[in-house]
Amino acid sequence: DISPALDRIIRHALEKNPVERFQTARDIAFALGALSGSGTAAHVRVETGQRGWLKWAVAATAAAGLVVVGAIAGGAFQSSPPSTVSFTTRTYDSGLITSARLMPDGATIVYTGRQFDGSVRLFELRQGQDAPKMIGPPDTVLLAVSKDREFAVLTNIRILTATRAIGTLSRMSFGEEPRPVLEDVTAADWSPDGEAFAVVRRVNGRDNLEYPVGKVLHTSSGYISDVRVSPDGRRVLFMDHASTNDDRGWVRIAEQNGVTTVAGEMATQWGTVWSPDGRRVIFSGSEDGQFYYPWIADAPSPGGSPPNKSLLLTAPGSMIVLDVAADGTVLAASDNRRYMVGAKFKG
Repeated sequence: DISPALDRIIRHALEKNPVERFQTARDIAFALGALSGSGTAAHVRVETGQRGWLKWAVAATAAAGLVVVGAIAGGAFQSSPPSTVSFTTRTYDSGLITSARLMPDGATIVYTGRQFDGSVRLFELRQGQDAPKMIGPPDTVLLAVSKDREFAVLTNIRILTATRAIGTLSRMSFGEEPRPVLEDVTAADWSPDGEAFAVVRRVNGRDNLEYPVGKVLHTSSGYISDVRVSPDGRRVLFMDHASTNDDRGWVRIAEQNGVTTVAGEMATQWGTVWSPDGRRVIFSGSEDGQFYYPWIADAPSPGGSPPNKSLLLTAPGSMIVLDVAADGTVLAASDNRRYMVGAKFKG
């Protein structure tokens, strides 16, 4: 009978995070991660019964596996969905994957995984390896990989939500210690030449999108995520969220002379990539708040009309786009969904 353990876990989570702070499904699932090893959720209800007994129900989903998606015919970045797609599973663990990138060889994967004890680690998975290898110091979050195989990472992190942290932007290479660059950063990406950063920096309670560092392109009173610099180095793709505790929002592109909305407002969203030629973008989102699916849209210029997005493909469960190789192969996170229901009764 595991109900006493479940009771302790949920009471501990609610003591640490009062109910009123759980404004998204992902936030409460993160607090209750020990229940399912998960970090996102499709539905959560917390309520009090007539006699004050705590009743709860959680339907949680974990972004648990990295999948390589290869367009065999039709082309993943064409205006219509590919006619044939292959899927290759690369990881099998059940922890939450918050970020992942392909190395310049297009085969090696580096990713951030949250462990069952709540710790955050970096992993490397090479072609032909059956299991990932732990790399770098503990509590390091991967943000981006440069063309020269250098990592942009967060160190000295403070966890904000299931998929977000704030800390020190640092540079790191294999076998080296991270070298600090900038404080109070939540997201970043390299320029194509590896010489500059696009960053999201928290200043006076607001998120500033800067590219290069010091040049503010956009400010949000909520938060900015999923920052990706275009292949030509001129534009920055990002997700803009109106509330700090809600991943509902818009997909946008910023450049020196303005910001353009690509899609939104969507009920939930996570993950962006540019096409290798910079003409289109793929992003993961949901219009009804359930599954993340990849959508595709043209990349407009400032002042142009918002493009029509189209659903790229569906899958049995969420598919979160995380990176793309030069040949159009996409790295994504799939999920395993487990349902757990529990109740606390008198006595």
